[in-house]
Amino acid sequence: MTKMCPSTTQETTMSIAYLLDQVLDLLNDGRWHSEGEISRITHLPPQETGAILAFLSKFKVIENDEKVPRARISPLTEEHWHKL
Repeated sequence: MTKMCPSTTQETTMSIAYLLDQVLDLLNDGRWHSEGEISRITHLPPQETGAILAFLSKFKVIENDEKVPRARISPLTEEHWHKL
């Protein structure tokens, strides 16, 4: 089994945090954004955008519209976002 060096693990964690922050900053306006728009603005491949949105949705940070692939920040997250 290959061990990852600490700097690689730390860099990966920071990259994920940066991507989550980018998506949340975009969704912070409370409007619906299509997955395509989110991918385009954040420069993420659609598959990665979908994975990030699924993660945020799982923890109720965002709302997804199942009929149309789009997302927005959840009301509870929006309420507390500025306190972070």
